[in-house]
Amino acid sequence: GYAYMTDILNTHVTNNVTGTDSVGGLVGYGDSVSLKDSYYSGVVTGANQVGGIVGRCLNTNALTRVNALGSISATGSDIGGLIGYAAGNTTIKYCFSKNNITGVSNIGGLIGRNRATI
Repeated sequence: GYAYMTDILNTHVTNNVTGTDSVGGLVGYGDSVSLKDSYYSGVVTGANQVGGIVGRCLNTNALTRVNALGSISATGSDIGGLIGYAAGNTTIKYCFSKNNITGVSNIGGLIGRNRATI
């Protein structure tokens, strides 16, 4: 769901996640979140702002050694292997995405739509 000013460490999620907007394997909507040494393996399904790890990132977010595996299926825009939509300051270090991704527009292997300083 929604994570605010939170550290998420050593997390491994393998369940399928389904929603509408701001849907992610670990976090749907991240605001000032630090994710480290974590991964998601499963199917993420949604409409807009859908990501393998985070659906929507705002403000300052950091992903370190975070990996997304599986597939992402969306019916809208801003679909990314790690992050669907990023804005603000986002740091990505030592991360990878190995997903099958389907969507309509703004689709990327790491970030679907980027308005952040990476």
